[in-house]
Amino acid sequence: MAKVEFDKKLDSKRMHKPILKKGGNRKSVDRKKIISKHIMESEKGLSISGWNFIYAFLMFFVIFGVLIFNIAKLQIIEGEEMLERSLKNKVRITSIKTYRGVIFDSNGQKLVENTPSSDVYISIDKFYKEDGLDNEGLSEVLNTLEGILKDNWKSDEPDGTSYTSISDRVFSIYNKNPYISKILLAKDLDNDTLIKIKSFGDELKGISIDDGSKRSYVYKDIYSHILGYTGEVSQQDLDKFNTLSNGDIVGKSGVERYYEAKLHGKDGRIAEEVDVFGRSISDQPYTLSQPVSGYSLYLTISTDLQRNFMTLYKTQ
Repeated sequence: MAKVEFDKKLDSKRMHKPILKKGGNRKSVDRKKIISKHIMESEKGLSISGWNFIYAFLMFFVIFGVLIFNIAKLQIIEGEEMLERSLKNKVRITSIKTYRGVIFDSNGQKLVENTPSSDVYISIDKFYKEDGLDNEGLSEVLNTLEGILKDNWKSDEPDGTSYTSISDRVFSIYNKNPYISKILLAKDLDNDTLIKIKSFGDELKGISIDDGSKRSYVYKDIYSHILGYTGEVSQQDLDKFNTLSNGDIVGKSGVERYYEAKLHGKDGRIAEEVDVFGRSISDQPYTLSQPVSGYSLYLTISTDLQRNFMTLYKTQ
């Protein structure tokens, strides 16, 4: 049987015991030890002063105290005043009149436009006293003004009501709305009448002349039957168009009536606080919405053709 011989060099070599690694990579373990050591050293050096909590508490106490004081002031100290003011004061909404749309012919020639006019108003709040409205002083001013205006103050009311005098009209409107500030008395006055009103000066207390607008028809003779006319709103108009209010000007016939919704536009609105007598106590009125003018309207009719047709018709 053959004998197995080993290399003698193997006998002289030293065999090392294998290293068994437990718990994963040694480098990872070393990193964890370093991080843990750093955190522990940081925690030892971190200290929070007790004054920080005191400061935070004091700040919270001051803010809370100011809030409680303001609430107590409104509810207890000024409570009765606020209650009385809320009962007496109201918010008055006033309209800012818009302009009706302009009407053109097929060639862009203007047929209907808005021209300036002078309107007369009376400010009711100028006649308030501590005990209420000065009826005697208001009546005296209105009677004097009626002598100047003659019949120019008369107009058809939306509900068909007729008045015997300008005083009757003003007091009737005031009784329906005690918080009204200004009442329109007459529209589109001529220069002679305006001069007479201004000549009375302070005798006509509360009377003011404001700029307004009126419809001007450029070619009345050839377009009147087509364009129609405008007038003050009636109760029937108010029922049909929900955007209208008392005193508005609306189309009554023709194109003005048919396209009323487009031509009229949208009035603006302002709000102001008033006291029990209707006097404004707001520093400045708040604008709720700006007025939006009506749409311009272009007809398919030519003015030259219409004029020739009217000339031919009259010669027949």
